[in-house]
Amino acid sequence: MLTNEQIQSCLKREQKALKHCYESCAPYLYAIIRSYIYDEENRKDVLQEVFAAIFSSLSSFDINKGPFKPWIARVTVNQCITYLRNQRKLNLFVPLDIESYTGIESEDKILNQFSRQDMLKYLQRMPEGYRTVFVMSVIDEYSHKEIAKTLEISVGTSRSQLSRAMSWIKKHLTVELNITKNG
Repeated sequence: MLTNEQIQSCLKREQKALKHCYESCAPYLYAIIRSYIYDEENRKDVLQEVFAAIFSSLSSFDINKGPFKPWIARVTVNQCITYLRNQRKLNLFVPLDIESYTGIESEDKILNQFSRQDMLKYLQRMPEGYRTVFVMSVIDEYSHKEIAKTLEISVGTSRSQLSRAMSWIKKHLTVELNITKNG
């Protein structure tokens, strides 16, 4: 990632520093974008939007509040969410009565059954609303409160979407494993 000196050079709009920032951060940020957006061309567009957002808000970065890497990761996730909202793909959230939510006590148990490759394979086919909450919670480690605020949903909806995503993964992997085993 970037040193404080390099960040200061970026703030001064020095072309060499901006280029270095792009080249050193792009692979990391692109990996985050891949978790949210599956169309290659759209990923590239979002990556450009991410860097525009980073460069335009770089003056708000405060080293005393935390390292640069988590800050740019948050900018990236926010840009992905904005892109998805603009594409009207997040309308898949189904508000639930919070009393009907039973919890996700078995989350770790379910996750331990699957490899990372299995997860990435099935994330591509998962409904958008489930996938967004799953990625934010499990991969990017956002709290349900942070997810709710970012996506403008309730904490209960965030929890239920994660629970449904876990169930979706379990169901589809079970079907796939049975086909493989019996096929």
